[in-house]
Amino acid sequence: MFGLFSAIGDVLTFAADHRFAVLALLCAAGGLAARAYIPVAGAPIGKALFAAAIGLGCFDGGYSLRARQDRSAELRAQVDALQEDIRAANEVASAAKARIETAERQRAADQRKVADYAKMLAKSGDCPLSRDDARRLRDIGR
Repeated sequence: MFGLFSAIGDVLTFAADHRFAVLALLCAAGGLAARAYIPVAGAPIGKALFAAAIGLGCFDGGYSLRARQDRSAELRAQVDALQEDIRAANEVASAAKARIETAERQRAADQRKVADYAKMLAKSGDCPLSRDDARRLRDIGR
């Protein structure tokens, strides 16, 4: 279904880019009709319509070229914006990875402190915690 809409969009884009070509074709057809069906003034009218057809055809060529350039510039701008978004996302990901690594190192250091403290308490036997012990427990997370 979306293929149909895409095809219709392509046709409409083509028609919008070549609107003056339609007028050029109408002028050329009018020039042929004038030469064929108007006996006396058909030749000058036909020449004028052919000249208008050539002018409109040239104008259409420039107009459609400019439309293509505008569309390509718009697409380039979109690509540039997406690349900037990707760059920003990569920077955020790098910063997050660095924070994760820092947190992991801190966690490992805290676990070592807890393990060392547990060993020290195991050596000291069944004695209660002193003020120094309580202070050391508080300082582990800092």
